[in-house]
Amino acid sequence: MPSQEFEFLPDMPRRFARLVRVTDQNDDPWQPEELGAIWRHQLSAPVRFDFPEEGGRSVSPMDPNQGATREPELKLADLLHDARAPIELLKRAKEFAKGKRQQASKGYPKDIARVLYFASIVAALVRHRKRITRLTDSDILQGIEWALKQPWLDMETLRLFQEGKARLCRDNST
Repeated sequence: MPSQEFEFLPDMPRRFARLVRVTDQNDDPWQPEELGAIWRHQLSAPVRFDFPEEGGRSVSPMDPNQGATREPELKLADLLHDARAPIELLKRAKEFAKGKRQQASKGYPKDIARVLYFASIVAALVRHRKRITRLTDSDILQGIEWALKQPWLDMETLRLFQEGKARLCRDNST
């Protein structure tokens, strides 16, 4: 009879395979709980994008001395969920997310970047009635459908995606 310390061995290859597996569809090693925690952290983080100014100097759109329309500590949640959020910042968020999705970096979860990418596009459509992408409505709807299936998303972001889906479906039915 084998000792107790070796009873886990038959399960080891399966566990190891799960740890190192690479799939074509999703190579993020993150669990839904981890993604949820990362997303909540992102929503509470201040938004800081630099806007190039003439002369090569850079200014922040949140700097009150630069004529900003928002307070200095604009959070990502404000950007995605407040109708007064500047469209220019939604464009910057979309480009940031696009860059993170395309990088081979493992430090930033691709699913978080994908949600931010589509949430920025949808927020611009819903809040400003403006397109900030060349994606087709069908492509945007696919992104929305994917996002709505993510169990780790917060209710407010899910509502944003539901509003975006309703708007695109309504616009395409006329």
